Amino acid sequence: MLRELKLVNYCCHADLEVKFQPGINCIVGSNGKGKSSILDGLYAALTNVHMHPDGAKGAIRQGTDTAILTAVFDDFTVSRSVNEIKNRHQLILSNGEKYIQAKDIENQLASRFNLVKAILDKFVFIRQGRFTEIVSLPESERAKMLAYLSNVEYFETLWKKLADEMKGHELAAKSGPTFDEHTIKAKIEELTKQIAEEKAKAAEVNKELVELQKTDYQAKLERLREVHQAKERQDNAQEELKKLMVKFTSLDGERRACIEQYDEKEALHAKVALGSTDAEMLQGYRKYQQRAEEIYELTEQKAQLEKEITGYQSTYDTHGEVVAQMDAKIGELSEELARIKIQVSQATNSKKGVKCDVCGALPEHQYKGDPKILANKQRKVASDLAELRAQYRELGSAVAQHDRRVTQLAKIIEKLTTFDIGDYVSNADLYTGLQERYDQQVKLTAEMARIKTVLMTATSNLEHVKSSMDYFDKEVATTKSLLDAEKTITKGAKEAQKTADRINELRILAATTDTAKRSAEEHLTSLKDLLKQISQKKKQKKLIEYVELLDEVRTLAHRSNIPHVVSKRFLHRLIVQVNSYLEQFEAPFRAHIGDDLGFRAEMSYGAMVNGQALSGGQKCMLSLAFWLSVFQANAGRTGLLVLDEPGAELDAGARKIFNQTLQRVDEELKFRGQTMLLISHDAALTHLFHTIPLS
Repeated sequence: MLRELKLVNYCCHADLEVKFQPGINCIVGSNGKGKSSILDGLYAALTNVHMHPDGAKGAIRQGTDTAILTAVFDDFTVSRSVNEIKNRHQLILSNGEKYIQAKDIENQLASRFNLVKAILDKFVFIRQGRFTEIVSLPESERAKMLAYLSNVEYFETLWKKLADEMKGHELAAKSGPTFDEHTIKAKIEELTKQIAEEKAKAAEVNKELVELQKTDYQAKLERLREVHQAKERQDNAQEELKKLMVKFTSLDGERRACIEQYDEKEALHAKVALGSTDAEMLQGYRKYQQRAEEIYELTEQKAQLEKEITGYQSTYDTHGEVVAQMDAKIGELSEELARIKIQVSQATNSKKGVKCDVCGALPEHQYKGDPKILANKQRKVASDLAELRAQYRELGSAVAQHDRRVTQLAKIIEKLTTFDIGDYVSNADLYTGLQERYDQQVKLTAEMARIKTVLMTATSNLEHVKSSMDYFDKEVATTKSLLDAEKTITKGAKEAQKTADRINELRILAATTDTAKRSAEEHLTSLKDLLKQISQKKKQKKLIEYVELLDEVRTLAHRSNIPHVVSKRFLHRLIVQVNSYLEQFEAPFRAHIGDDLGFRAEMSYGAMVNGQALSGGQKCMLSLAFWLSVFQANAGRTGLLVLDEPGAELDAGARKIFNQTLQRVDEELKFRGQTMLLISHDAALTHLFHTIPLS
């Protein structure tokens, strides 16, 4: 029995704890207070399925990240922690067993307590709007509902299995032997004789095959293949020799051209070579040229420094007077700052009534004044002093920069006076000619090195080609002797080929004979098996009779009749219990089942009316009797029945009668030790049953 339900951060419930008692437990409250959320939380705790449109994510209370559901029963406690990232589950049985995997929990609840999702959906949780469906629905929709409750799918599966079994038996009955016993025995004798003939033929073939395989036909054929390969190699070698001769001629011409180029460049190199005197003159020319470049750079630096010195000159001219003024002003501000600091200290001590921390004077002999005003004055003087010192440093930096530039300029002027490039200027043409000869000499040296590399490569390639030519010459000589004996080898190979062809024919004949023998043996085996099956004709006759019986059963239980037959049987099985409840409720009618599977009401005054013609209160009584009967027959072991707003559409009078009916149900449930959860807006129920109010 359900004892307790705890919901933390689930839907609209921050922290809800509900305790239940045997019998009817009524959850009462206005719309939006979370009545249905309590049922959804209990359903989710038992099935791990959330009824919210967004699933588990939507069931978590807004502003939080985890919801916790705990349902406590007599024999177990199930708890689930719902999180967007990972859910956790726990089932603790009364004997101490513990399970934390969702699948294990599902299996335990199903096997031990009959808490299966299909049972909960069909027979336990009767959602809002479903309560009076069985009475009010149209015929087609009511048939679907009854088919769902009576598990018609199971019977349709059985019907399919019956059809499959019939098909198998029909095939077995039709696959009996088609020959009589005499014909089969004659065929067996014929096949036995054929097998003996094939064996004799195979023995003769194998004998000839062994004799032929003793000859040296393979060696002769191999010798012929060697001749063909040698001929092909000789043709290839001669073709390759032609290509190598062309390549050799080309490489030899390239090598000769390189030698001529090298000699020409070497002669020119000797012609333009510099003597020792020319080399010394060229070395001096390069020194003069370097000096000329330095003079140019120094001249540029000199012009830049003169420009900068001119810019600093005005500041430098007024340096002495400005610095003296700044020194005097800095001294005055420093003294004033020190004096104000003492005044601030004395004013503060005087105000506090303590001795001066500088000179030790008593309060009455210290400076009188407002410490705040003095502190402001102190900050102002300190700011002016800092600004003046910054200006002083800036002026000093400019003057120092001026002095450094003057020193640099003097050094550059001194260095310029030491340079003499008159000889360079007067002999510039001569030096230029020497440089051109030297550049040409360097270029010729590089060109000679390149030609030498090309010459070495051409020589190496030429040697490689010579080696290849020698190899192919040897290859032609090697195959010559084999080609000279070609006619003799070809004649012997023709005889060997005839032997090989005969051997292949014999092998094919042996394979064909073996295949025919195997086929005859397999046919013989099948005929012997068929002979055994003839003795089973009596059994086949019985099988045919059984198939005919199954066909009659299938005709009676046609698939289209199954839902109607099963649903009708389901209702007829329940109608006795339904009328028992109606009698207990003191209802003014008894229930019957019509051909359309709808309810008929036999009124106390003898009239028979359609169930849909009953009043609202009478429909609720009939529906309650139906659901209680279904619950007790199919889900009584769960000990839990949930009704969501069963009397929502009743007027005040009908609701009063329905509430009286519920009181009788409450007594029976308490006697059985079962619990019913009832969702309602009716405040009158709070005085009749154990109530959980939601405000």
